[in-house]
Amino acid sequence: MKKLMFLTLVLMQGIGMAQAQNTAYAYVKQDGAYVSADGTAAFDVSDVTKTAVMSFDDEGNAIMTINGVTVAKLTAEERSIDNANTTFAHGVLAADFDNQSGVEGLTVNVKSEGYATLYSPFQLQMPASVGTVNVYSPKLEENKLKCNSGTIMGVSKILPVCTSLILKNAGDITFTMSQTASDATTNTAISGYAVKMNLPTIESGKDIFTLGHAQENEDEFGFFSYKNTFLYAAKAYLIASDLDASLPEGDVSSAKYIPFDFTEDTPTSIVNVDTDVNARCNGKYIENGKVVIVKNGCKFNLIGQEIK
Repeated sequence: MKKLMFLTLVLMQGIGMAQAQNTAYAYVKQDGAYVSADGTAAFDVSDVTKTAVMSFDDEGNAIMTINGVTVAKLTAEERSIDNANTTFAHGVLAADFDNQSGVEGLTVNVKSEGYATLYSPFQLQMPASVGTVNVYSPKLEENKLKCNSGTIMGVSKILPVCTSLILKNAGDITFTMSQTASDATTNTAISGYAVKMNLPTIESGKDIFTLGHAQENEDEFGFFSYKNTFLYAAKAYLIASDLDASLPEGDVSSAKYIPFDFTEDTPTSIVNVDTDVNARCNGKYIENGKVVIVKNGCKFNLIGQEIK
């Protein structure tokens, strides 16, 4: 407990701190309680050249860095320093060397309905095998959330802090936390909080949407207009124009929504590598009659699995 109190004090004062133990743990607390939905990050700092530092940046965000790489971040809004009207306790980014939560990493269960969302304050690493679950960082295009091979997160990719994700297909997926610089391209269509928060203030003509399904067709999922007064920890939401939303087809009892779009982009840039073997810049290619995606010198299939 003394170590936890000391590290939290260091964080609150914004002073750098070097450690002597082998593993540094980071997690989020609210109202004095560990926020289990965020999981616990475990970072190997056994190398004497690695230094874990807790501090504040110029915007008031609480951050944890290891050798200059930001591995955890709790925003000023989540810390509520500029939100005097919040009805929830301030969030705290805490750290210790004892793993007081008893948990490492983060496992998400996508239930039988087949969809879930995730927001993480940590730098997540995709597992080497995703099993049945597809993980997307969607773009908002033509009033739809684009979830396809262009926005899927590849296996073993390292996602930056404060990334929001859509998970599709029932099953469990376990993320680890990485202290290596991110190597994934993520989009910003959706956002989230690491703690329970009031609804953010939005400009006129826009609305807040969260994951849900149509009233009269429970198989029709998307982001629906949200009417609660708060947002849950570790879940994603979308702010979009109310005019961009529509009612599910044939369903007049549902709220307006932004649907998912799982179709592939028009393959105008696909190259047949059987005839152009030197074309290896990022893009889509036909190889042995199948579409492959080349990104940063690696090849992936349409569900994000790397092709060796």
